[in-house]
Amino acid sequence: MTTNMNDDLQKNFTALKNELISKGIASSVTTATSPATDVWWHSDVDYWPGKNAGETIEMGTIQVSEDYFKTVGMKMFEEETFQMLTIVQASYLMKRQFNGYD
Repeated sequence: MTTNMNDDLQKNFTALKNELISKGIASSVTTATSPATDVWWHSDVDYWPGKNAGETIEMGTIQVSEDYFKTVGMKMFEEETFQMLTIVQASYLMKRQFNGYD
């Protein structure tokens, strides 16, 4: 289930999440700035290794709360949890995952 965030939901998110889980209505609850199937926001990446002067990259960005990957059923890495990542860190992790880097 998804819904748009509003001030009331944001203020009461933790209580709502706890109630949905404790009553067995949901096994995991999270927030995100876009649905998993779309990107509603883009940011510029101003630094990365090997960057040439004046270059920038625009990257789709989704800010998520705790348990995002668990809630949407994505598994990226064994035993790894995601807190706040910079765009460069997230880009590196995505490249590592999808290109087989270690």
